Amino acid sequence: MKLCKLLSEQKDKHLHSVDKNASIQEAAEKMSAEKTEVLLITDEKKGKNKYAGIISHSDIISAIASKNNISMLKVSEIMTSKIIVATDDDKVDGIMNIMIKHNIKHLPVVHEGEITCVISMTDIVKALYKEDETQIMYYGDYIGGTYGSKVF
Repeated sequence: MKLCKLLSEQKDKHLHSVDKNASIQEAAEKMSAEKTEVLLITDEKKGKNKYAGIISHSDIISAIASKNNISMLKVSEIMTSKIIVATDDDKVDGIMNIMIKHNIKHLPVVHEGEITCVISMTDIVKALYKEDETQIMYYGDYIGGTYGSKVF
């Protein structure tokens, strides 16, 4: 399955972001308010729709656990600046392997040079489950002799 098929079924395509100079507290509040686990990091110097990095709830938890005083800590100090991305033409299996290899739970998707959404491992698992469930139903109908019948 190609990622574009999965994306067409995705409900939330809104990009959530925060400025790189925001505090960890501000980022956590934004994640909570927007009910998201990841924020793209903006940088005015890079321009509109260009991102300096990404931060997840796991990054914030790690910072809280390892830093003595996080009140002055900025998002830019704990964000991932080398973002691994997918394209909407990539195959889901390949994306899943990259996410597993790099221990990534969220992956930005790029279309025509711009990030259009962020896909999660949960989104991928749900899509694969739904696809498998549909195939099992068709195989069951085929084996049971109802596949292609005009009974329903």
